[in-house]
Amino acid sequence: MKQILIAALLMITAFCSRAQTPMIKHYWLNERKLPVKINDVAQDSLGYLWLATNEGLYRYNGLDFVKIGGDKKQKATAVIYVGGKLVVGLEGGALVYVSGLKLLPYKPSGYNGTYDVINFNKKNKEEFWACTEAGVWAITNDKAKHLSTSSGLSDPYCYDADFTKDKAIIASDKGLSILSPQVSNAATQNVIVTDGLSDNIVRAISINGNKIFIGTQTGGIQLYDLAKKQFNKHSNLVT
Repeated sequence: MKQILIAALLMITAFCSRAQTPMIKHYWLNERKLPVKINDVAQDSLGYLWLATNEGLYRYNGLDFVKIGGDKKQKATAVIYVGGKLVVGLEGGALVYVSGLKLLPYKPSGYNGTYDVINFNKKNKEEFWACTEAGVWAITNDKAKHLSTSSGLSDPYCYDADFTKDKAIIASDKGLSILSPQVSNAATQNVIVTDGLSDNIVRAISINGNKIFIGTQTGGIQLYDLAKKQFNKHSNLVT
């Protein structure tokens, strides 16, 4: 009886150890098994994953990766699914959309971007913003509006954007710009180092209610209260 209990205990221990071991599987986008830089990932309404890479756009269905747009290598810098359409930013600022396995030109009225799209950000079901080093493009219903320092942005080099019900926040090379749609998307407030920001270069932001989580280039992570217009004194996280 004792031997049976010991054997059972060993089997349970082995099973638990195996269950706690994370499963890691490597996927390769090319037959040569060479690393490919992935710049952005999006998921569409069918559950497909779309990867914007330095070698172009790939679709993943859970089993296989398919190169979209043929064998031509054209750097895809960003990708977003919005309004039932998958939009891709290519090197040099050109925009395309996916039709089957083809990439077709996407030319919103008023858009003439010539710089890489650093990031796409979805505002609602129809509108998305494209962050570039020459400002932000707000695109809705195939029409584009350019926002830059003339709109009150603290700097044209923009990395990220996020939205509340009545504000848009832009992360740039010179802090945050807080915009109000009620005044034609003009910046109503800029938050920089002299306001308590740990580093002027803000690479990523995420909004939760009235709080903005701010990821800076060298100053770690901070938490900013939109309602109180001040930083949380205990929020700085620096590695």
